[in-house]
Parts: sequence; C-alpha cells; structure tokens
Amino acid sequence: MIDDADRHIIGENLPLKEIEAALQKHWRDSVEKENEQPVMKASTLNLLVFIKGETTLQRSLQQIEDIIAHHPGRMIIAQVKPDRDDDTIKAHLSAYSQKTKEGQTQIAAELITLSTGKNGAGRLAGAILPLLLPDVPVFFWQSDMDDLLNPNFKTLLQYTDRLIINTPAEHESMASVGAMAKSILALQQECNISDLRWSKLTEWREAVAQIFDSENNLKLLDKIEDVEISYYGDHLSSHAVLMAGWLSQTLNNIPRVASDHDGVIVFQKRRGASAAVKISKKPSNGFAGLNAIKIIAKAKNTTTIFTAKAVKDGGIKITTQIGGSLHSESIIRPAHRDDPHLLCGELDFVQQDKIYLDTLQTISEFVNEK
Repeated sequence: MIDDADRHIIGENLPLKEIEAALQKHWRDSVEKENEQPVMKASTLNLLVFIKGETTLQRSLQQIEDIIAHHPGRMIIAQVKPDRDDDTIKAHLSAYSQKTKEGQTQIAAELITLSTGKNGAGRLAGAILPLLLPDVPVFFWQSDMDDLLNPNFKTLLQYTDRLIINTPAEHESMASVGAMAKSILALQQECNISDLRWSKLTEWREAVAQIFDSENNLKLLDKIEDVEISYYGDHLSSHAVLMAGWLSQTLNNIPRVASDHDGVIVFQKRRGASAAVKISKKPSNGFAGLNAIKIIAKAKNTTTIFTAKAVKDGGIKITTQIGGSLHSESIIRPAHRDDPHLLCGELDFVQQDKIYLDTLQTISEFVNEK
C-alpha cells in the first residue's frame, strides 16, 4: 500500500455524464484546501480491470493501492454483478493523493468503479472509452480467462496498448493448454500481450540462461541431447509446459511427433534439432510447481548434466556434473514478488513480449501435431 496516502471518496452512483465534472471539482477543492498552493496531478497510464463479484472487487482495490505509488494515472474497474439482471451502470469515484518529498500534494490516482448487472455487460466498453485519458498508454488487466474472447472486451483491445493476463497455474491436459495458447495467440494482432504466469518464471529462465554464460558451457549448446523437466502436483503445471515450450523454441525444436507415455509428455526433436524436451510429474508432497530442469549434453564421450532444482526456501540450486562427478554448485534466491509487484513490472513496458508468444506458438504446434 502506498505510504502516507489519503483516499478521497468523491461520489457514488453518479450518472456517467457527471464523472469528469466530479473529478474536476475534486481537483479545485484540493487546491483550495492547500491554501492555493499548487497541486500536482501525475498521470502516466490508464489501467482497465474487469472483474466479477464483490470478493474480487475488494482484492482488486487492494492491489491497485499497491500499484498507484509507482504508476499514477486513471484506474477504471468494470464490475459485472452476476446476481443482478439490470443494465444500469453505476459509478463510484475515488482519488488518491500523497505528499511528495518536497511536501507538495500529488494526486496519485483517480479510481472509477463502474458496476452493472448481467444485461449491462455489453454497454461497459462504450462507457469506458470516453473516460480514457488521452496521450498516455492504456493497459488492460484481464485475470478471468473465460472473458478473454468476449466480443464486448475485444472492442476495448483496439484501444489497448498492452493486455495483461494471468493464466492458470495448472491444467487438466495438454489439450486445455493448447486451447488457451490458441486463444491468446489470436489476440496478438489486436494489442501487445503479457502474462503474469510467464513473469513468475523469470528466475527459472535466468537460471537456465546462467548455465551457458561461460564460454565452455556455451560450446555444449549444440551437444544437448535431452532436457528433462519435472513438476509437483496432480495436475499439469503451467510453468513446466511454458519452460518446455521456451526450451524447445530456443533449441529450434518445434515438434513433428509428440508422445505421451506413462505420464511423460515429450516435445520430440525433429530432424536437425538437437534435443527432445520431456515433462514428468512427481507426487506433490505438499509442494507445487516446478521441481527441476535437467539438461544433458554429450561431447567427446563425456556426459555433462546441468540441473536447476527448487529448494525448500524458494531458491533454485544449479549444479554441473561432468562425467558423473560434481563440478560446480550455486544457488539463486529469487525475490518474493506477489501479483501487484509483478503487475507493476509489466506496467513499465508497452512492447510485445515476443519470446512469450513464440513459446505459446511452439506449445500450440505441439498440441496440433499430437
């Protein structure tokens, strides 16, 4: 939450046409309250959030309070209440202000919450568009994957600089992963896309990349014969599949043949590619997510095994074995980052995350080939 911040309730259940006037009046009142001292209004972005239900609303409000200290601007939360049938759109306005280091009052964020019943969902896009601040980027945070292809929301994507999603942590099958990947890829012509689930893999991708930082290890890249990824849990881990897709794409390993035998999913190497990538699960034992990534390379009759493995304190242990003997060992300790912190990071960029989309393309081709 932002420090020393005041939240001012400006109005509740206002007609849509009165929103801008109410915000303007709040700015004038803020100046008068400060005895005509200047009040600075900072706006770096528009952030749109679509939610359902009251519990999700309260969680979103808390997350926005964590965000606005770093990304001031206009936040618009659009809520569809499934227990209401009407199409009336009600508005609730708030503004957050805080003191700068110089003691100047800064309006850090304007928060507009629009709520309606099921019959009003189709009117929300039309209500939102006139409220967007001009000349600053528009970010659309959509955490409900069921609404991703809703035609009402697709209208907003035409005005969105970056769509931010949070895909599920687990899936029932590769088919469901493939369907999700296809849905996301279909949107890439509409706007730029990022995924908080992918962002949570940053340290794992850095751990694997770190293995090949040295010149000697870099020479082994085209000698890799197998990549083994294991995860905890009863359901298919999204992180395991994303890492498999990323490594397959990195190794030029778009599959021609795919297999699923005894619970092992294989991104099979094609002719000219260097390695197959295998995914297997382990009993959860109270854990979830990635367990280990093992990369096996062979050169001059010597086998080198690189392993990145999760440890109990949340770190990632990286080991190198050459010819069966331990050669080196190190530990990466990822910083704890919850969804608001991850979202803050995504709000720093508007460009397309091409590596993520290439990874989804590889996964989609894998499912289709299968």
